Amino acid sequence: MKGNSRKRVLAVAMSVISSVSIFLSVLPNGSSEVSAATPRKAISVGAGVLGFDSNTSKAATVYFGADGKSPIAWRVVGNDQHGVGHNYNRGNLTLLSNKVIKTEVPFDEKGLKNEYSGSTLHDNVYSISENDFSEAEKSAFSTRRIPVGDYLSEEPYTDGVAGSELSTAHLWALSSNEAFLLDPSIRKTDAEYWLRSPGYKSSFSAYVNINGALSYLGIDSITKKGVRPAFNLRMASVVLASPAKNGKPSASANVGTLSQIKDYTGNQWKLTILDRERSGFTAYLKEQKVYAGQTCHISYSDAVLKTTDKDECVSVVLLDSTATPIYYGCIAYRSKNGTAEMKIPSGLPSGKYKLIVFAEQRNGDYYTDYASNVVEFSIEIDNTLTPNPAVPNNVKAVATSSTRAKVSWDAVPGATGYVVYRSLTQNGSYTRLGTVEGTNRVCTGLTAGKMYYFKVRAIIQVDGVVKYSDNSETVSVVPPIAGPSELKVTSVSNTAVKLAWDAVPGATGYVVYRSTTPDGTYTRLATLNATNRKCPGLTSGTMYYFKVRSYIEINGTKYYGNFSPVVSAVPSLPAPENVKAVKASANTAKVSWNAVSGATGYVVYRSTSADGSYTRLATVSSTSRNCSGLASGQTYYFKIRAITVIDGTTYYGSMSEPARYTVN
Repeated sequence: MKGNSRKRVLAVAMSVISSVSIFLSVLPNGSSEVSAATPRKAISVGAGVLGFDSNTSKAATVYFGADGKSPIAWRVVGNDQHGVGHNYNRGNLTLLSNKVIKTEVPFDEKGLKNEYSGSTLHDNVYSISENDFSEAEKSAFSTRRIPVGDYLSEEPYTDGVAGSELSTAHLWALSSNEAFLLDPSIRKTDAEYWLRSPGYKSSFSAYVNINGALSYLGIDSITKKGVRPAFNLRMASVVLASPAKNGKPSASANVGTLSQIKDYTGNQWKLTILDRERSGFTAYLKEQKVYAGQTCHISYSDAVLKTTDKDECVSVVLLDSTATPIYYGCIAYRSKNGTAEMKIPSGLPSGKYKLIVFAEQRNGDYYTDYASNVVEFSIEIDNTLTPNPAVPNNVKAVATSSTRAKVSWDAVPGATGYVVYRSLTQNGSYTRLGTVEGTNRVCTGLTAGKMYYFKVRAIIQVDGVVKYSDNSETVSVVPPIAGPSELKVTSVSNTAVKLAWDAVPGATGYVVYRSTTPDGTYTRLATLNATNRKCPGLTSGTMYYFKVRSYIEINGTKYYGNFSPVVSAVPSLPAPENVKAVKASANTAKVSWNAVSGATGYVVYRSTSADGSYTRLATVSSTSRNCSGLASGQTYYFKIRAITVIDGTTYYGSMSEPARYTVN
């Protein structure tokens, strides 16, 4: 019953496979000069890429099936031109487990015969074929006939078995001859393992020892050794070969986006194989002739969804005119029926291409993926169909110096470049400045104070043909004129500062600004045509900062130039009032005065005449001072001056009126 079920599975699989002619590719000769280090595409259509360097130290490793939760690694040891099984391998690859799968297995547990059919070794190989592969993977096996063969002591040894022949083997142990043909780097593995061929006695069976040497004489069949099976992989069952790890871009995160297929120099592969339970998938490509960058529409139906925890998607591979896969992607995720959008990658040249579409279940690194039947389309890229690009939006022009301006704009989808134009009149003749790939251009050689107009066009260049968008909106800019090179404080009073500056050639006027911090916010005080300005309403004893900006007026709009250097000034403190001098003691006078707002101290001066020269006596922080050492009968005059200290600098206020005092 089990055998009949197996035959039905294989029959259905064959009917699915036979419809996929694209995958009946010619396998390259294993002895080709092309090596595993030669770059190959990371996603390869069919299984042909796996045949390079078969049965050499560089032979591909293919992950297929799982021993428990661990994927099984296999080495490609033969194709239809080279290596193990090349004489019976039409359309197949021969794969050998990279390591021993089962250990401590006798060839025959009774140890009385070396017949392969019905042996303990055969039962273990059969168990692996039944239990370590999914039904889809089993359908990719190509059965083979293993004939009866006697023990041979010379090359080519034997390819058969003792006892009965096997007519439909799926997995098998290698023969003495097949083991002999193995590259030594592959023959040797982690343990000794049985071969299916008889040894020189009826109870002896051939094996490979721990050093990788072929023991064709054999050993008693009761001995325990490892099981290292091989199988034939039907190449027509393979839809894709991809790197075993990180071989396909994320499906859910990149729906509708085709990713470029990179070169791959490794030799660790996993397969995407046909799954009979996913047959019946259909697809229709609406656009048969397109241009690079165009969005196509693919209608699909009956994409089988079998899981909830795996990537189930409709996938596409784009191939160039040499049938080389160049792009791969998922166009629909977990969707049975629908219409998907797919953008043809920009930059592809005109020509004939092929597109294959299929539904697949992606099972992660190292594990086999399952695919539906493949639908193939011919598609032509004709870039003469490319429409003109859209007009650039959000165009801006900003002066960056008195001779430069930066023109910028938003990117136009599909544009390969942009052309910038300049004029001195909005509706006049424009000069083409040049073509740029980015979304901005710095325009040099401008004259300060002149109005410049700019506009931008997007371009698409495909196959040597350049197509232009319409002109963008026009924007203007005036490079700033110079600011006053010198700004001076010409006078200071208690509540005002007077400024003066040099004239700027071409300036229409000037704006005066004031702040109480050098780098803070400046208040605009006045706009005027003159080159001086009195700034009133100031607080005495406070530090003020001033700067002046020039401007030019064009068509009623002011365009501002650069700022002058910043200057500072402190309005002087007023003279202290109500200065008095009274007797404090003999030869000592007490001088007092009213406090001055903003003062941090006061300086006391003395003279013997009201209008004479005054001597500085002391600096005090209070509003009185005892002045001693006066001469009897002498008349003295006292003046007071308020001061304020800002950032370590002392600023002096006005002198008070003198206070008269005569010593009695």
